[in-house]
Amino acid sequence: MAGYATQLGNARNGQASGYPTVWRTADYEYCIVTRLDWHILICQRPRSGTSWTVVDVTNIALTGAYDPTFGPVEVSDSHYAVSMAVDGQGYIHLSGNMHQEPMKYIKSVNPHDISAWAQAPNPSNWLVSGADVSTYQAYEVFSDGTLIWIQDQSDTLNPVGRDQTMWRLGPNPGDTWEPCLGTGEIMSTINLGVNNLADTDSVPDRAYMLNLFVDKNDTLHCVFVWRIETNDPATMQEHFYVRSHDKGSTWENVLGEAVSAPFTYRQILDGVNGVGVAAIRVNGVSIKGSGTGGRCVDKDGNFHYVAWGSGVNDSSDFPQITPGNLHNHIWWDGTAWQIEQIIG
Repeated sequence: MAGYATQLGNARNGQASGYPTVWRTADYEYCIVTRLDWHILICQRPRSGTSWTVVDVTNIALTGAYDPTFGPVEVSDSHYAVSMAVDGQGYIHLSGNMHQEPMKYIKSVNPHDISAWAQAPNPSNWLVSGADVSTYQAYEVFSDGTLIWIQDQSDTLNPVGRDQTMWRLGPNPGDTWEPCLGTGEIMSTINLGVNNLADTDSVPDRAYMLNLFVDKNDTLHCVFVWRIETNDPATMQEHFYVRSHDKGSTWENVLGEAVSAPFTYRQILDGVNGVGVAAIRVNGVSIKGSGTGGRCVDKDGNFHYVAWGSGVNDSSDFPQITPGNLHNHIWWDGTAWQIEQIIG
């Protein structure tokens, strides 16, 4: 669904910064489509396979945002992607179409009904965990209908200290978005203050979520990475993997050793005070890179993901990897992390 990367295509449908863009419940299928004129469409059909119902949500009014409506998609910036989820009560949630801007988040007025929408309230503690400034949006769901919502958030209104936050919405009537732990931060950077960007080799300025996935046993799997230099994707540090068996409240590494959260640099990569190391390393060499792709677990429950990007993946540390803008398959084989190149 990626389409063309020009105004003539629908490049925003498949952007990695908006996940997911399709959803299935017991009775319905949903998808987000970016139309040729960059309007945002939400589509629904019964799982019986009849025709799609389509609604344009571009002009839903927002309050307090830079843009007074939810859309259309900003053509010149691929960060403007939209994500979707359906909660345990059947309400449809859409968020995104922003790049370091106040939250754009709308929700269906009625369950399983795409005809009427309203601006939805931000999670509790949203302004406690940081400023009303965000970009990347992603959702996952547990078997009981509980939703996980993860996104970046700036500590201040300038681009300093971009953290990752994680929120949980229960499946019962009256449930609201609550932080999975603490104030909502799952992965923190150091806020150095206004006009004092990090951009040093010892202090990360940005935090990114590369992958999240809930398996059939309701284990939540995540891959994260820090960026050191503000505007340099080549300074992405080691990928690290963690998982949670209690919907984001507590965490462990691939060996099952407890990992403290929120995750901080470099403790999560090196281990401290007996806490297990969570960095993804193949034969002792760290996996780095700036991009993301698919993720899953195999029949034995081992985690797999696809990533693209720069860094050590392009070096002689991995003879199976050739230089270039790579797409790599990385997985835990039950004993160690492995890597292979799947496309150059």
